[in-house]
Amino acid sequence: MNQTQQIRYMDCITGKAGAPHDKTGKTVFQIMMVFFMVTVMVTFNWNLHTDDHSPLHFALSLYEYPVMFILALVVRLFVANPIIGPLIDNVVAKRLEGTVRSVAVTLVNVLFMGSIMGLFGLTVTGGLSSITWDHYASLYPATWIAAFLFNFFIVGPLVKMLYSGFVAPAMEAYRSTAKEKRVSAALRALVGKKALVDGSQGESI
Repeated sequence: MNQTQQIRYMDCITGKAGAPHDKTGKTVFQIMMVFFMVTVMVTFNWNLHTDDHSPLHFALSLYEYPVMFILALVVRLFVANPIIGPLIDNVVAKRLEGTVRSVAVTLVNVLFMGSIMGLFGLTVTGGLSSITWDHYASLYPATWIAAFLFNFFIVGPLVKMLYSGFVAPAMEAYRSTAKEKRVSAALRALVGKKALVDGSQGESI
C-alpha cells in the first residue's frame, strides 16, 4: 500500500489497497487492526452470550477490552506473524490477486486469530473451568463468520483508510522532521568543530 496515497473503500475490498510492508508501518497497522477487531468482537460476543444486557452488567465487563487487546496483540505480533506471515506473503499474496486475495488473507487471519482468541475469551469471561468442548463449539462458527464479516467489510477498510489518510502522513512528517534535526545538529557540530580548529590555529600564531 502506498502510504501517502488516498484510497477508497472499494480499493480495500478489491485488493488494490493492502497493509504496509515496512516494519514500522506494518507494526502500527497491526496494532490498529487488533484494537478495532478486539473492540468489535468483545462487544459482539458479549451481546451474543449474555442474558443480561443492562448498562451495569456491561460496565462490569469493560475490563475485558484492555485484557483482550493485550492478549490479542501479543498473539498477533509474536505468534501469528511468525506462523501465518510467511504463508500469506509467500503463498496467498503471490498466487492470488484482487478480491480473491483479500478474502484469502482475511480468512487465514480470522481462522488463526479467532481460534486462539476464542480460548482466551472463554478463560477471561468464565475461568479455566469454562474451557470445555461444549463451550468452545458454541462459540463457533458464529464467531468466525462474524469476525470475517467485520474484518473484511468494516475494520479492514477502516484501518487501511485511516492509516493511509492520517497515520502514514504523520509518520512521514515525523521522519522528515527528525531527519532535518539530525542534519541540522550535524552541521552545527561541524561548524563548531571548524570554529574550534580555527581558534586553536589563531592562538598558535
